[in-house]
Amino acid sequence: MNSGVSLILPTYNSGDLIGGRLPELTETLKEVFDSVEIILVDDASDDAFREFVDQCVTEMPEVRLLRNAQNLGKGASVLLGIAAASQSRVIFTDADIPFDSASYRRLAETLASGAPAVIGCRRRHESQILSRFDALWYAASRHVIGIAFNKMVRAMTGLEFVDTQCGLKGFDREVALTLFRRVQHPRFLFDVELLIAATEIRIPVAEVPVCVIYEDSRTTLSVGFESWQLGRDMLRMWGRARRNEYHEDPAIPLLDRIQGSSREILPSERSG
Repeated sequence: MNSGVSLILPTYNSGDLIGGRLPELTETLKEVFDSVEIILVDDASDDAFREFVDQCVTEMPEVRLLRNAQNLGKGASVLLGIAAASQSRVIFTDADIPFDSASYRRLAETLASGAPAVIGCRRRHESQILSRFDALWYAASRHVIGIAFNKMVRAMTGLEFVDTQCGLKGFDREVALTLFRRVQHPRFLFDVELLIAATEIRIPVAEVPVCVIYEDSRTTLSVGFESWQLGRDMLRMWGRARRNEYHEDPAIPLLDRIQGSSREILPSERSG
């Protein structure tokens, strides 16, 4: 067995399967690591979903619940979870736990074997997609959009990874903090920046195949506004990459900008 791992689950008005799949995922990780810490980061969800999150974890007092005072973005939420983690390794995934148990175990075993960084890849030959019939169109469109986005990312950054946005990644905690010191975008592009930083400072990144499960077609993405924002941030990221700024820490790291924006909700404070 190996030392412990902290599992970071960022959520924002989504992830209502957490109550059902989290126990199974926890047991899977316990087969690899000596101890497992679960940190759920609620990124200022609305009142109804906040109450739902509280109810989901009220019977699981071992789950640490962090709540952001305002919506900060997925990348910022992941970083706050990593900063709060007590274990030497960290894994983050989406709160609806969208991969099968074998995917999580494969990544955990690779991380436990000593890899400083491991990412899931939905486009390896061994990877699979499982979808309910009524979610087939959504699954297919997500796959096509993902391929197009990845081609753009590789063209602009020179990265060789064919799936930068897979929602399953694991790191040695100190490596994660080192990489995040170079990340400036708190939202969708943080995954890309992590991998640019890893490439620039020569942190080896292992890739493992995954099986992603589509059970519905819900998404929190606001296509109009967030597509415009994504394009703007991509240009900024491209500029930073061309100026070789990922070699060094920025003047004000992301963690410094958001420190104090989240607090831990103790079991006694949870509704349910």
